[in-house]
This record gives sequence, structure tokens and C-alpha cells, in this order.
Amino acid sequence: MTYTPWLKNLFPNIYLIYLSGYYKIDDKNTVSSSFRYFSLGTITFTSLTGAVASQYNPTEFAMDVGYSRKITDHFSVGVFLRHIHSDLTSGQLTPCGQETKTGISVAGDLGLYYQEELQVGSKHSIWAVGLNISNVGAPISYTDDAEKTPIPTNLRMGSRFSYHIDQNHNVSFHADLNKLLVPTPGVYDTDTATGDLILIRGMAAPGSVVLGMF
Repeated sequence: MTYTPWLKNLFPNIYLIYLSGYYKIDDKNTVSSSFRYFSLGTITFTSLTGAVASQYNPTEFAMDVGYSRKITDHFSVGVFLRHIHSDLTSGQLTPCGQETKTGISVAGDLGLYYQEELQVGSKHSIWAVGLNISNVGAPISYTDDAEKTPIPTNLRMGSRFSYHIDQNHNVSFHADLNKLLVPTPGVYDTDTATGDLILIRGMAAPGSVVLGMF
């Protein structure tokens, strides 16, 4: 469990709480779960004239459940399911008069891991490589009419080399690459002759989450 005060010298009540645990069923199977809670402190909503209308404490949280299995002595795989709950506005109205709502999404992760023992000279070493795709899930929105925003789907690939110096010392080298798998929002202009929207930069909104990842 961790508790992290955030910007505590500016705002006293912004913090992040993280709790996780796992249970090893046997030598090859493990289940796990985690809970993440973020308090954004007290937000003051004002009217168009600047008068204080109300105060609210926005919060966000995510709950995960996961299962991991060791397929062989060298290769393992893990899957996670996540519920995301983002309550930022407490039903406040937008300037256009739309009522805001809590943003809710469901997402999943997939992780693959491979490691191999090596003999470098007379020393024992381990080489490992991993791949993780996280937050593959439904886009999120805070009003009924607004276009939904993709959640931050991410691809991470990494490798590790650990060199055993002696019984009490190891040295490890790590490297990883990250790629955000969300579509670049399109920028449109209006055709003065027809009034149609013309895509000038980025890409048109994809038809599905999977298409948006690629």
C-alpha cells in the first residue's frame, strides 16, 4: 500500500492511494488485484459572473483483477481487467447547458514475459524480454453529447540482462520502449463552396478501439 501527497505545498488535500496484492495458487498460477484512488482536492465552481456556486471534491479510481500463468519454465502470460470511474464535475452544467456525468470505462491489459538463463564465462546471467499492452478499452466521455475520448492505451516492450557477480551482488541493465496507441485527433476546415468539413491534419475518428490502436 502506498499513500502519495500531491502538490502538498500548494493544495493540502490532493493525494493518491494505491493498494495491491496477490495470491499464489500453485507454482504456475497466480491471481492478483489492485485499487487506485486519486483525490483532486476541493474545486470551486463559479457562475459566469464569478460568484461561488458550489464546491466539490473530484475523485477518480480504478479497480483491477488479474490472472497470471507460467506456461513453461521460461515463458509466462498475464491478463488484467480494469474498471475506471472518473467523477470530476458532480453533474455541473457546461456553458452550453449540458449536464455532465461520471466518466466510466472498462479496459484490459495483456502481458507476456520470457526469460532465459545464460552462462557468461564462469558467471551465471539471466536475459529477459517482456511485452505489455495496457488500457485497451472503451473511450470515455463526461456528457451524453460530447465525442468520446480514447483512454491512454499503451504498448511497452522491454528487455533486461542481469549479471551475477557473486553470492551477494548482481548488476542489471534495462531498456524499454513505449508507444501510445491512441488515434491522433483530426483537424478539420470547412469547404467554403459546399460547407462540408475537410480533414486537413491527423486522421478521421476510427470506427473501433482496435482500429484506433493501429
